[in-house]
Amino acid sequence: MTARRAERGAWVAGGVGLLGSAVVWMVSPAIFPHAWLAAVMFWLGWPLGSMALLFIHALTGGRWGRAIRPQLASGVATLPLLLPALLPLLFVLHALYPWMHADVAARLDNRFYLNTPFFYARSVVYLIIWLGLALLVLRALRQENPEPLMYRMAPPGLILLALSVTFAAIDFTLSLDPHFASSIYGMLVAGEAVLLALSIAVLGVSFVRRCDAAESTRDLGRLLFALLLLWAYLDFMQVLIVWNSDLPDEANWYLPRLVGGWAGVAIFIAALHFLRIDLASSAEFTDGVESAGGATRGDRSAARLVARDSGRGAPPIRAGCGADGGDPRTRDRNGAPRYPQCVAHSRSSRSWLARKNSSRPRATSTPISENDSFG
Repeated sequence: MTARRAERGAWVAGGVGLLGSAVVWMVSPAIFPHAWLAAVMFWLGWPLGSMALLFIHALTGGRWGRAIRPQLASGVATLPLLLPALLPLLFVLHALYPWMHADVAARLDNRFYLNTPFFYARSVVYLIIWLGLALLVLRALRQENPEPLMYRMAPPGLILLALSVTFAAIDFTLSLDPHFASSIYGMLVAGEAVLLALSIAVLGVSFVRRCDAAESTRDLGRLLFALLLLWAYLDFMQVLIVWNSDLPDEANWYLPRLVGGWAGVAIFIAALHFLRIDLASSAEFTDGVESAGGATRGDRSAARLVARDSGRGAPPIRAGCGADGGDPRTRDRNGAPRYPQCVAHSRSSRSWLARKNSSRPRATSTPISENDSFG
């Protein structure tokens, strides 16, 4: 799939989604505010999580970050779309948040925080922080060597992201029930955002299918699994604490979400996180790429065969190419080689093997005579 075709498909999908949202708003205006808020918060995790991963890689380094840097940069570049996405919410805030009504706010102990002017002020601060960091990150990534600047931006950027995402999660979603309080909710939302961004980036890398990207597959798989376990741990610990304490204000937040059809939705979402899609079954990966591994089966077997010839002039094994170029016969729709690096490597490997075989002494066989003794 070309970039132009993917962009065209994204615009079509966005247009269909906006049309469907408008229809739902006219047909069921009561459920539209909550549905739109859920969609905006889910999508917001992509650019913010991508930004966090770029900052983390700037501090820790590693080949995994370089492999998915274009995908993460694309995620950060979508953040300005948040401004038009927030416009419909401005008309339905009173339907979303009960603390915006004077009679409800008068009975709240935390009305010094949950009030309309302070909510608007905090929202503006969040937007300034996120858009400012996105602008700095994208500007740094356009440089020829972005690592030094990203390294200096990463510590304050991560601190600002952690604080702003935590308070934004409390303001936008947790305050839907002003009586519920959770000290782990901000970390839970931040972990989900990073997990979403990494999942989208790994999916994007899988469509690129570059030979040199196979080395980072194992690292990305381990990182993705670690973030998945972090999300599961945080979510389960919150449920366990609420269940153990059995306080009415906390239990009332979970009961509507675990009764009726919503219980099935919650179980489906939790199970979907652990769904493993094995890319090795795809016909595109004809050399047996494993979803959890970095190199192909051909790479590993070829590495064992050629290891003994190290230092004898053997060409090095190229990751994702194998001893004879992996699958240089794979062609795209236009008939061009899908892996041009592997084709070049295949030619050099075959010429070296031909020279090596021609220099070997050939074995000769002699007939066995009657006088031969076998002791």
